[in-house]
Amino acid sequence: MLVGFARAISVVLTEGRIIDSVVHGLFTPLDGLPAAGAAIAMMLAHNVIHVPVPSVSGQAALTMPILVPLSDLLMVSRQVTILAYQYGAGLCEILTPTNGALMAVIAAANVRYDEWIRFAWPAWLILTALGAAAILTGLAIGLS
Repeated sequence: MLVGFARAISVVLTEGRIIDSVVHGLFTPLDGLPAAGAAIAMMLAHNVIHVPVPSVSGQAALTMPILVPLSDLLMVSRQVTILAYQYGAGLCEILTPTNGALMAVIAAANVRYDEWIRFAWPAWLILTALGAAAILTGLAIGLS
């Protein structure tokens, strides 16, 4: 039921043509941040977007037309922008209740979602910190 509800939200946002406004609103504040802050904020914004748009490829198609020109203006390389997308969307897969595969696996294992969150949350935080470190390393070595 939760997956169906989340899918309904995604359909309403997409068909109502408001998802682009949501994406624009999430990423516009990044233009005032330094490169490192903007890159980390990109990763965190992808976490937020991943809940209503659980499709990783759909999220890329939705956000990259906005992020690529923005990253050029912020002097953040496109490779670092892609890293922020991959870490943000990819790591959110282990927590997102709209991820059908996750919900199916924890249901098959007879694990409640709240139990899963308590178990996976610490690992997600560690992996997100490692992802942020990788993004900062990419900025430091000048990926271009």
